[in-house]
Amino acid sequence: MITLSAYRNTFAAPIGKLRTWMLAAAIGVAGTVAVTPAQAAPSKPAVQANAEKDARSVSTTHGNGKLDNAGCQSCHDGKKGKLEGKDAEGEARELHPVLTDKFGKSVHSKMQCVECHTAITDSKTPHKLAANAKKPDCVSCHEKLWDKAKKENKTKEKPRLGTVVESIDEYKKSFHARVNKEDETRVYATCNECHSAHTFDIPVKGSEERAQWRLNDPKLCGTCHEDQLDEYTGSIHGEQLLDEENVKSAVCSDCHTAHSVGNTSAATVKQAITANCGDCHDEVYKSYERTRHGKLANHAGGNTIRCADCHGSHGIFMVTKLKDPRKMVAQDNKMCISCHDSDKKFAKFAPLKEGANAADKDAEKIDRPNLDELHDWLPNTKLHWKSVRCIDCHTSADAKMSHEILDEKKAERQCVNCHSKDSKLATRLYRHLAENEKQKYGFANSVILANSYVIGATRHPLLDTIIAVLIALTLLGVLGHGAIRYLSAKKRRNNAK
Repeated sequence: MITLSAYRNTFAAPIGKLRTWMLAAAIGVAGTVAVTPAQAAPSKPAVQANAEKDARSVSTTHGNGKLDNAGCQSCHDGKKGKLEGKDAEGEARELHPVLTDKFGKSVHSKMQCVECHTAITDSKTPHKLAANAKKPDCVSCHEKLWDKAKKENKTKEKPRLGTVVESIDEYKKSFHARVNKEDETRVYATCNECHSAHTFDIPVKGSEERAQWRLNDPKLCGTCHEDQLDEYTGSIHGEQLLDEENVKSAVCSDCHTAHSVGNTSAATVKQAITANCGDCHDEVYKSYERTRHGKLANHAGGNTIRCADCHGSHGIFMVTKLKDPRKMVAQDNKMCISCHDSDKKFAKFAPLKEGANAADKDAEKIDRPNLDELHDWLPNTKLHWKSVRCIDCHTSADAKMSHEILDEKKAERQCVNCHSKDSKLATRLYRHLAENEKQKYGFANSVILANSYVIGATRHPLLDTIIAVLIALTLLGVLGHGAIRYLSAKKRRNNAK
């Protein structure tokens, strides 16, 4: 017979453990339901579950899940490799990284990315784009800010914004703002192609940083204008800027301006660029204005010979690089003769005949003078053209620069000015070489003697002295010899007597 006490002792431990297991199970179920209620929901069909899984793998939330700069930069800082988006035609295009350090220094660093990229509505990849949102537009954005500043009477507090708006007005009238003939869906150049909105940080004018910033100007323009950059790189301007980092050397924007870039075939643009040359070459420009070429600017709609017509637009180089005077002559005379010996080119720049109306498109221009007839007084004309530059006779012999072109009545006609020991050629054609040659050979006209033969100008002082002594000794020898023979003959006659 089993007693009650014995029964209790036999089942006491299993019953206690059962209660513990049941309590733990209840807590576990309750916790699961509270934390992940979706798991307690009825299971979904396999196809639907897989579709949602694929969707989650493509549409991923990045960063902090917010549309702030920190969230954007978690993907677009360039540290996660190449990113791609889609263009207007749905084709894949590379998204350029926004480097955090450079963006932090830009004038836009305090703005939120979505203030410009208004089409972005979420922080997932790929982004959902607002249907009617416009692309980022520098022009309209700054104009709105300026209108707001004017309404609030805060224009004086925002001078740089005012400068930007002025630049926008210039840009709208420029060649860059015109519709691209090769791709009518876009203009030739937009603000962002020259000024990256993410790194826009142009130093203030006059600052040392602004001077150093100029070093990148040609390379920036050269991203589109490659041929012009190649020419500029080999020019005196390019060598000074790129090789020697002389920030005072001319860059693209000095001649073409930064924003009101015009069509260089237009006479008004040519005139503006020529005036820009005068910003650095003041004395030369003033001498040009006094010349016949400069005075012709009021004829033919302002179409006349300008700096670029003789010196080139971008490949300007120092004549001293040629070193050989014959090459200098060939180069410079080619420029002059190409117009003055061509009816077509001369007509392009020729002034109108007296009394002709400039407004008349068919107004008659003066006829091209015949070069051979004008120079028929000059012996061996063709030989002179190969040996001497036009400007050596058609500029003042006392002028330091060869830009004040003189007409046929005032041009040099005195042969002795070149054909003498004080030859003006030493200060004209050979002026670039004369000083070095003088130090090397010891006399001023050594450069003429070394490079060409100009009758009357190739005299060497030492040779002159030696020749004079030789002539004197020869005469003395002849006279001495004659005297000796005379005395000898006289003596023989006296002895014969």
